[in-house]
Amino acid sequence: MQDQLPGSSQAEFGAALNAIQHRVTVRVAVVTLHMAGITARSTSVFTEAHVRTVHRWVCRVQEGHPLTDM
Repeated sequence: MQDQLPGSSQAEFGAALNAIQHRVTVRVAVVTLHMAGITARSTSVFTEAHVRTVHRWVCRVQEGHPLTDM
């Protein structure tokens, strides 16, 4: 017997997983662009993230925190 989620729960789980993957992908791009010497303002334009978000993730990575949600 396989463990399966009901149809609607499975769709919600898939949507949540896609959202998490997108957030982590943006964070990776933010940190990669920063490491390449791109300014925070330019990084925010490229990643469509707010400048404060760029600064937040750069600082978190420099402090040794993971790119994933807590």
